[in-house]
Amino acid sequence: MDLSAAAASTTGVSEISTFCLRCGRRLTSPPSVSAGFGPGCTRHFRRTAPTLTGFTSQQLEDALELLELGGIVPLRGRRVWLTIGHRGATYRTAPTGQCTCAAGVHGKPCHHVAAVRLVVV
Repeated sequence: MDLSAAAASTTGVSEISTFCLRCGRRLTSPPSVSAGFGPGCTRHFRRTAPTLTGFTSQQLEDALELLELGGIVPLRGRRVWLTIGHRGATYRTAPTGQCTCAAGVHGKPCHHVAAVRLVVV
């Protein structure tokens, strides 16, 4: 047991903390912890999304929703990410454009790739 867990167990207070998946800063607010991103990175996503080329506006909206709901998790560093689809399926997605969803398998852009690119950019 580490020191923070020991301190929390002795005081009876549990402290929620994790780190932002984009910038690595400590997250303490419950909405940020559940999404995996802090408010600064969330603003960055909103500003950067319209500048991504090759995606429709609906795909960009879906990518932002995916990020806000915490549907993206790093699998292999910042090269491969696990993303969640609309129906709950899990896909492996790379920022270079590869994705295991139906659109990605056919070489078409998908909102999973857009979400990963927003995090990596």
